[in-house]
Amino acid sequence: PYPVRNALNWFALSAATANVVMQLSLLPVGRGVAESKVESGRVDKHPIKRARTTLSYIAVAWHGTDAEREAMRKEIDKQHRQVVSPPSHDVKYNAFDRKLQLWVAACLWRGTLDIVEILYGGLNDAAMDALYDHASRLATTLQVPADMWPADRVAFDEYWQGMLDSLEMDDVTRPYLQNLATLGDMPAPVRRTLGSTSRV
Repeated sequence: PYPVRNALNWFALSAATANVVMQLSLLPVGRGVAESKVESGRVDKHPIKRARTTLSYIAVAWHGTDAEREAMRKEIDKQHRQVVSPPSHDVKYNAFDRKLQLWVAACLWRGTLDIVEILYGGLNDAAMDALYDHASRLATTLQVPADMWPADRVAFDEYWQGMLDSLEMDDVTRPYLQNLATLGDMPAPVRRTLGSTSRV
């Protein structure tokens, strides 16, 4: 069947901003990112570094050995330990929350699926099933156990449709995502060249 290594290539970057906006539209994820105290990982402070880190995670999760994935997990855990909402916060979040991690991984798979379908068209069911099964690594490279990943593509679609009703923005995440969508924190040449296209 279609080799899974072909699913991620540089074309996928064209959907990166939309994918991040989708991830952060689940309010606890969005607030956790927007309010993160881990300055070195903030996209509004270090956009290039953040992009490199995210792409490194995707590459290791998709292509890495078990040892490489474990090493990546440990490095990310160091940052995630600091992303926890205060006890009295109006929106509760914890970067170790498996349900939140599952949503982020689901967005990564959905973005991969969209790009694969645009680039390669009608793959057969065997190829799509192989891609989907492999994509569970986007979740299990963190704390999500294998049995939390929807069992098949039909189950994933049911999960995805159910989650869409949970998406929302508030006064904290809305301006954060608007700035992200226009590449507001990228270097000026990038922002001027791609900002309007990214917003579309």
